Amino acid sequence: MKKIISITLTAILVCSLFAGCAEKAQPDVVPSTAETAGADSYPTPENPITLKFGHISPDTSDMHANAVLFKETVEEKTGGAVIVEIYPNGQLGGEETMLDSIFSGTMDMGIISANVAATTIPEFNCIVLPFYFDSFEQVGSVIANEEYYQKTAEIVEKKGVHFLGTPLMAARGILNTKHSVRTPEDLKGLKIRVNTGSILADTFDTMGVTTTQLAFGEVYTALQQNVIDGLDNGIFASNMMKFTEVAKYFTNTMHYFQLSPLFISDQAYQKLSPEQRDILRESCKEVEAILVDEANKSDAGAYEVAETELGVEVIHLTDAEFQAFRDLVQPVYDKYVPLIGEEYYDFVTSIKK
Repeated sequence: MKKIISITLTAILVCSLFAGCAEKAQPDVVPSTAETAGADSYPTPENPITLKFGHISPDTSDMHANAVLFKETVEEKTGGAVIVEIYPNGQLGGEETMLDSIFSGTMDMGIISANVAATTIPEFNCIVLPFYFDSFEQVGSVIANEEYYQKTAEIVEKKGVHFLGTPLMAARGILNTKHSVRTPEDLKGLKIRVNTGSILADTFDTMGVTTTQLAFGEVYTALQQNVIDGLDNGIFASNMMKFTEVAKYFTNTMHYFQLSPLFISDQAYQKLSPEQRDILRESCKEVEAILVDEANKSDAGAYEVAETELGVEVIHLTDAEFQAFRDLVQPVYDKYVPLIGEEYYDFVTSIKK
């Protein structure tokens, strides 16, 4: 089953920039099954619990594929005692609303992008710092580290919810319609659509870019009509969403990797047996392990398509060019590391390999 899902992930991997889109109009929150389930005994195959799991991406996205893999793994390992019911496309609200609902217990589970989670749990700013990671492997070395998981889980639990892991969605670069970008100077004056989160806006502001958080559905037309010059995005999604039809310059800056923590409400968590809680964590770990490799392969294929089939100039930064960007955004570190906490920042930095 995992092999089949893994292949499917590669086929439909679409960058989770959806996760950074502006908030949608919020529907009424669907009541949580975990709130109403009997608390006298733990769920069993004969008396299962259904956990409502929300995310904001379409059911054709990588995020949904990740959710499906998680669902199937949990249901298999619990023998059907825990059922995961997925609500894609923002049916349970935008990310900020979903996070609030998980905290209040009116929603059971959700994938929330790290830049949004950081607005409530500032330690997540650490994995969104610009130019912090330089490869998929380095990201994988952090999110697969059990001590990283335990430290982060303790921080999150003190806030009143529970953390199951940090699936990796994609590396992000800069796509634009104007010219090739190799240096920070090349970015100055461009108007770029960026993901949600103050740290991302601060990053691009530091690089001399005019930023906007234009709704994702408006991006293609905005590129066509020169309303924006480009966007912060991944190459796979840029191809899939046809942005590379109108924008022909992509720089693989890897200024950040789209990481999306998986949270579960305390109310839902307390209804599960210790073994079932462990299964949720182990299932998330399995998704994490698959995605580091799959996202890397997906990007490699997407770069080839962009260059050979779509006529996009793809620029991969040298180590020196990458460092020039990293040096420029030092003020972002100066602002956010104190919010993250020096001890936590130093720990995460120490386990990067």
